[in-house]
Amino acid sequence: MGQDGKYGQVITERGQIPPSEPVVLFRARDALLGDVLAYYGRLCTEQGSPAHHLQRIDDTLAEVRAWQATHQTKLPTSDMLDPAREPTQAPALIDRLVIYRDSEGDWRWHRVAGNGELIGGSGEGYRNLSHCQNIAVRVNRLPYLLELHTDSEDAS
Repeated sequence: MGQDGKYGQVITERGQIPPSEPVVLFRARDALLGDVLAYYGRLCTEQGSPAHHLQRIDDTLAEVRAWQATHQTKLPTSDMLDPAREPTQAPALIDRLVIYRDSEGDWRWHRVAGNGELIGGSGEGYRNLSHCQNIAVRVNRLPYLLELHTDSEDAS
Protein backbone atom coordinates (compact mmCIF):
# COMPACT_ATOMS: atom_id res chain seq x y z
CA MET A 1 0.00 0.00 0.00
CA GLY A 2 1.62 3.22 -1.21
CA GLN A 3 0.78 6.79 -0.30
CA ASP A 4 -0.48 9.53 -2.66
CA GLY A 5 -0.18 13.10 -1.37
CA LYS A 6 -3.72 14.08 -2.44
CA TYR A 7 -5.76 10.87 -2.25
CA GLY A 8 -4.06 9.04 0.61
CA GLN A 9 -3.39 5.30 0.74
CA VAL A 10 -3.22 3.44 -2.58
CA ILE A 11 -3.90 -0.30 -2.49
CA THR A 12 -2.99 -2.42 -5.51
CA GLU A 13 -4.36 -5.77 -6.67
CA ARG A 14 -0.97 -6.88 -8.00
CA GLY A 15 2.39 -6.38 -6.37
CA GLN A 16 3.24 -4.70 -3.13
CA ILE A 17 4.09 -1.04 -2.74
CA PRO A 18 5.85 -0.27 0.54
CA PRO A 19 3.81 2.08 2.75
CA SER A 20 6.63 4.63 2.73
CA GLU A 21 6.89 4.74 -1.10
CA PRO A 22 5.21 7.78 -2.66
CA VAL A 23 2.65 6.99 -5.37
CA VAL A 24 1.47 9.48 -7.96
CA LEU A 25 -2.16 9.14 -8.98
CA PHE A 26 -3.68 11.02 -11.92
CA ARG A 27 -7.31 11.09 -12.98
CA ALA A 28 -8.55 11.29 -16.57
CA ARG A 29 -10.39 14.51 -15.76
CA ASP A 30 -6.99 16.23 -15.48
CA ALA A 31 -6.76 18.02 -18.84
CA LEU A 32 -2.95 17.72 -18.80
CA LEU A 33 -2.83 13.95 -18.25
CA GLY A 34 -2.49 13.24 -21.97
CA ASP A 35 0.60 15.47 -22.11
CA VAL A 36 2.07 13.69 -19.11
CA LEU A 37 1.48 10.21 -20.58
CA ALA A 38 2.76 11.18 -24.04
CA TYR A 39 5.91 12.68 -22.57
CA TYR A 40 6.43 9.70 -20.28
CA GLY A 41 6.03 7.41 -23.30
CA ARG A 42 8.68 9.36 -25.23
CA LEU A 43 11.08 9.18 -22.27
CA CYS A 44 10.50 5.43 -21.90
CA THR A 45 11.06 4.92 -25.64
CA GLU A 46 14.33 6.87 -25.48
CA GLN A 47 15.46 4.76 -22.54
CA GLY A 48 14.69 1.50 -24.32
CA SER A 49 11.72 0.35 -22.26
CA PRO A 50 10.27 -3.02 -23.31
CA ALA A 51 7.57 -3.07 -25.99
CA HIS A 52 4.89 -4.34 -23.59
CA HIS A 53 5.50 -1.36 -21.27
CA LEU A 54 5.32 1.12 -24.17
CA GLN A 55 2.13 -0.55 -25.41
CA ARG A 56 0.55 -0.20 -21.94
CA ILE A 57 1.38 3.53 -21.99
CA ASP A 58 -0.10 3.91 -25.51
CA ASP A 59 -3.24 1.98 -24.53
CA THR A 60 -3.70 4.08 -21.40
CA LEU A 61 -3.18 7.28 -23.39
CA ALA A 62 -5.80 6.22 -25.95
CA GLU A 63 -8.21 5.31 -23.13
CA VAL A 64 -7.67 8.68 -21.42
CA ARG A 65 -8.15 10.59 -24.69
CA ALA A 66 -11.36 8.69 -25.45
CA TRP A 67 -12.70 9.41 -21.96
CA GLN A 68 -11.73 13.08 -22.21
CA ALA A 69 -13.50 13.39 -25.56
CA THR A 70 -16.84 12.72 -23.87
CA HIS A 71 -16.29 14.17 -20.39
CA GLN A 72 -15.46 17.57 -18.97
CA THR A 73 -11.83 17.99 -17.96
CA LYS A 74 -10.21 20.44 -15.59
CA LEU A 75 -6.88 22.19 -15.57
CA PRO A 76 -4.98 21.60 -12.33
CA THR A 77 -4.66 24.71 -10.21
CA SER A 78 -3.38 25.46 -6.75
CA ASP A 79 -6.98 25.87 -5.60
CA MET A 80 -7.97 22.27 -6.45
CA LEU A 81 -7.35 21.17 -2.86
CA ASP A 82 -9.53 23.99 -1.54
CA PRO A 83 -13.13 22.70 -1.54
CA ALA A 84 -14.47 26.25 -1.18
CA ARG A 85 -13.24 27.28 -4.67
CA GLU A 86 -14.33 26.08 -8.11
CA PRO A 87 -11.39 24.71 -10.14
CA THR A 88 -10.49 26.45 -13.39
CA GLN A 89 -12.09 24.86 -16.44
CA ALA A 90 -10.24 23.87 -19.60
CA PRO A 91 -10.46 26.39 -22.48
CA ALA A 92 -13.62 26.14 -24.58
CA LEU A 93 -11.84 26.53 -27.93
CA ILE A 94 -9.53 23.55 -27.64
CA ASP A 95 -8.41 21.68 -30.77
CA ARG A 96 -9.92 18.31 -31.63
CA LEU A 97 -7.96 15.33 -32.90
CA VAL A 98 -10.47 13.29 -34.91
CA ILE A 99 -9.83 9.64 -35.83
CA TYR A 100 -12.14 8.14 -38.45
CA ARG A 101 -12.47 5.45 -41.14
CA ASP A 102 -12.02 6.46 -44.76
CA SER A 103 -13.91 5.04 -47.76
CA GLU A 104 -11.34 2.22 -48.08
CA GLY A 105 -11.89 1.15 -44.47
CA ASP A 106 -8.52 2.50 -43.29
CA TRP A 107 -8.13 4.64 -40.19
CA ARG A 108 -7.12 8.28 -40.61
CA TRP A 109 -6.85 11.32 -38.38
CA HIS A 110 -7.15 15.06 -38.75
CA ARG A 111 -6.80 17.96 -36.36
CA VAL A 112 -9.46 20.64 -36.16
CA ALA A 113 -8.70 23.98 -34.49
CA GLY A 114 -11.02 25.33 -31.83
CA ASN A 115 -12.50 27.68 -34.45
CA GLY A 116 -13.41 24.71 -36.71
CA GLU A 117 -10.58 25.13 -39.21
CA LEU A 118 -8.88 21.95 -40.44
CA ILE A 119 -5.19 22.36 -39.56
CA GLY A 120 -3.62 18.98 -40.37
CA GLY A 121 -4.14 15.32 -40.99
CA SER A 122 -2.66 11.95 -41.80
CA GLY A 123 -1.23 11.61 -45.27
CA GLU A 124 -2.07 7.92 -45.35
CA GLY A 125 -4.58 5.45 -43.98
CA TYR A 126 -3.78 2.84 -41.33
CA ARG A 127 -5.25 -0.67 -41.20
CA ASN A 128 -4.79 -0.83 -37.42
CA LEU A 129 -6.74 1.61 -35.21
CA SER A 130 -4.18 1.60 -32.39
CA HIS A 131 -1.37 2.36 -34.86
CA CYS A 132 -3.34 5.33 -36.20
CA GLN A 133 -4.02 6.57 -32.66
CA ASN A 134 -0.38 6.20 -31.65
CA ILE A 135 0.88 8.12 -34.69
CA ALA A 136 -1.77 10.83 -34.31
CA VAL A 137 -0.95 11.37 -30.64
CA ARG A 138 2.80 11.39 -31.25
CA VAL A 139 2.82 13.97 -34.06
CA ASN A 140 0.30 16.38 -32.56
CA ARG A 141 1.25 18.84 -29.86
CA LEU A 142 -1.26 19.17 -27.06
CA PRO A 143 -3.74 20.28 -25.92
CA TYR A 144 -6.54 18.65 -27.87
CA LEU A 145 -9.57 16.48 -27.32
CA LEU A 146 -9.59 13.09 -29.03
CA GLU A 147 -12.68 12.03 -30.97
CA LEU A 148 -13.01 8.49 -32.27
CA HIS A 149 -15.58 7.90 -35.02
CA THR A 150 -15.96 4.16 -35.64
CA ASP A 151 -18.91 4.22 -38.02
CA SER A 152 -18.46 7.32 -40.16
CA GLU A 153 -16.25 8.27 -43.05
CA ASP A 154 -14.96 11.81 -42.59
CA ALA A 155 -16.09 13.40 -39.35
CA SER A 156 -15.29 17.09 -39.11
